[in-house]
Parts: sequence; C-alpha cells; structure tokens
Amino acid sequence: MKATIQFFASSLPQKVVVFATLFMYAGYAQAQEKADILSLEQSIQLALELSPEMKAAQAQLGIEQGKISQAGTWANPNVSLQADNVLGIEDASGGYDFTELAVSQAIPVFQASKQQKQAELGAEKAQAMYQQQQLQLEFTITQSFYDLQMKQAVLDLSKKRLFEIKQHQRSKAKNNDPLVRYLSPLEVMRLDIELQTAKQQLSKAEGLYHEALLSFKALLGLPSTQAIALPKLKPVVMPYTQTMLDSALAQHPALRSRQQAIAEAEAGIAVAQASRYADPVVTLFVRNEFLAGQKDTVTGLVVSMDVPLWNQNQGGVNQAKYSVQQNHADLQATQRDLQAGVEKSFLHVGHLTEQAKHYQTKVLKPAHKMLRLTHRSFDVGEVSVLNLIDAYNTSFDAQTAYIQMLAEAWQELALLRLNAGLSYIGYTQAKPSLESELKQQETSQ
Repeated sequence: MKATIQFFASSLPQKVVVFATLFMYAGYAQAQEKADILSLEQSIQLALELSPEMKAAQAQLGIEQGKISQAGTWANPNVSLQADNVLGIEDASGGYDFTELAVSQAIPVFQASKQQKQAELGAEKAQAMYQQQQLQLEFTITQSFYDLQMKQAVLDLSKKRLFEIKQHQRSKAKNNDPLVRYLSPLEVMRLDIELQTAKQQLSKAEGLYHEALLSFKALLGLPSTQAIALPKLKPVVMPYTQTMLDSALAQHPALRSRQQAIAEAEAGIAVAQASRYADPVVTLFVRNEFLAGQKDTVTGLVVSMDVPLWNQNQGGVNQAKYSVQQNHADLQATQRDLQAGVEKSFLHVGHLTEQAKHYQTKVLKPAHKMLRLTHRSFDVGEVSVLNLIDAYNTSFDAQTAYIQMLAEAWQELALLRLNAGLSYIGYTQAKPSLESELKQQETSQ
C-alpha cells in the first residue's frame, strides 16, 4: 500500500487556499476584534493611574511638603503653675497657695528659616524622583509591551506553521491523482514527526504568550479576564539624533534629583551649624510673694539661651559635609552611567536596525523564495520530503529570528529612552493627597 502527497498551496487553486486560510483564522480574528487594541501610550497612561510605585513616589512628595509646613511652625508654648506653702509660712496661716504662673515660648531665630529652605529643596528632589519613577515605570511597561508583541507574533507564526503542515496531511489522505508522486512509509512518518513538532511548538508559544499577557495585565492593573490586543510589531526607525539625546540627557530626572540632593545636603550644613545655638526662650511669669510684711504680686520677663561651650554640634556639621560629598559622587556616577548607556544603546539600536534590514533582504526573502521553489520541485519529484521539510524549517526559523530581532531593537530603543530621560507621554507633576481625604470627598458626593 503506497501513500501519496502533494503540497496544498501548489495543488489547489489560489482562491481555495485563501478561503481555507480565512476560515481557519475566523474565530481568532473575531476574538481579536472583540479585544481592546491598546497602544503603548495608552498602556503607559493606564499604568500610571493605577501603579502603586507612582502612588508611593507621590506620597514621598507629600511627606516633603509636610516638612515644609512643619518647618515654619513655632514650637508650642510651655505653661507652668507652681503651688507651695511659702506664703502660709510667712503669714503663719499655713496651707498651700498658688505662688507662680509662668508662660515660656521658644523664639525660632536660628534654625527655622534654614530648616524650611532644606525642606523646600527636599520637595523639589521628591518631584524629580517622582518623574524618575515615571520614567522607570514607562520602561518596564515598554519592555513588557514589546515582549508581548513578539510572543503574539511568534504565536501567530506557529499557528500558520501548523496549519500548512496539516494541509499536507489532508492532501495526502484525499489525493487520488495518479500523476502525483508517491511517498514511502518512512517519508510519511517523517511528515508525522514534523506535524507533532509543530504542535509542540504551538503549545509552547501559547504558554509563553499567555504568561507574558498575564504579566502585562498585572502591570496595567487589569483583570486577568480582560481581553486585549496589541498592534503588530513593525521595524524600528531611529527617531533621535545624538544632539537630541545629549540635550535630553542634561535634563534627566535622575540627574536633577541628584542635583537637588546636593542642594538639600548643602542646606543641611547650614541647619547643622545653626543647631549649635538653641533658640532663645522667653518666659513671662506672675508670682505671689510676701514683701514688707504683706502679700504682693511680682511680674517679670526672663530670656534664656544655651551657651555652646561643650557641644558645638561639630559632628553634625561634619555629617552634613560628608553628605554633600557623597551626593556629588553619586551625581558623577549617575552621569557616567547614563552617558555610557546612551552611547551604547544608540549604537546598538542603529546596529539592530541595519541588521534587521539586511536580514530581511538577504535571509528572509531568499528563505521564502527557496520554500516556494522547493514546493515546485517537490511536486514534480525533483527533491525529497526532507528537502521540503528543511525549506519549511528554514523559512519559519528565519521569520521567527526576524520577529525576535525587531522586538530586541524596540526594547533597546526603550532602554535608550530610559538612559536619555525621554518620556513617551511627557512628564507629569505629582499632586499628593491623602487617600482618607479622597474617600471622604467621594462619600460626601
């Protein structure tokens, strides 16, 4: 008993092939139409609204703003009331009486203004760190977005591969044309192995796609049951020049936060120096005394102030100076790393872009052509089924490599934007508010 096989695409009319393909993907396409098509910008906006990392960065700014208001607040006054038996002894009446009432108030002379300036600089640093967190979140979302695009493209390619191999099996089973070449049982077995391999690859691609999809939904705060779809993966076009990148790098939020940290630390030196002197305390008192044989009321004013003889807070001043030195070093290290990252990513994106173009011209298109020619040769008996399978694998492997190359180029471009400080949607300003207040407003509405 001999088996026959004929390649589906070359043995049937072109319209039949088209309709069969459309029929196979009808359910998949319909599901895609029902899903929400998310662009990268929309994904980032959605993540920013729900991200706990952004809420934490926003709360940090609220903390710094609280320090500003607290720095300008006077210390609470101190009230003391004294009761003793001095008057009872003097007039021999005995008992206890209230003899003194004193009110003391510290006057913020040395430290308040300097603490407020340090707090204001801390708030500016927190705002820059908020934008730095936004940039980092954009990078995380972008990497996940392109990874999901790649896995979606690989999944579609795996479905296409399995579909075409199945057509071989169907045409082999139904073909009764005596002019079609016959296959040996060994060749039929080889095709069956290829079919099972394609099924395994599809199963693996589906698993990787759904894992990436769940991770992406988690980043966006979407329920796992939410249907979404992404745009198709396209070739990268470098949108930036070196001049544009250098200009953006100078305003990088990471550099601005380090610069603000230096200014905050320098203000901390002034605070530490001012801390050598405690704020003077003014005390107003009213006292009952026994003078010239009779009770009388005495009022007075006392100004007290610490004298920095033994403790001049030199250790605190040195700590503040070293903090400035440390922040300068951090700024230099950050600037070095970002500059190197920009140059490296710029070169890498350019290399990957050119490599993708070369690969498409010199590998992908020739692989398609070789597969088409191998189909024809196989139909007339010039090549064996192994040659056909090899052409198949070469073509689909080339397409897979091209998809991975495109995704790698997009992810490298995202790294370039991170290092250069370029936001996809523009930097937003943090507007901290307590969640308890928001809940009260929602309840009142």
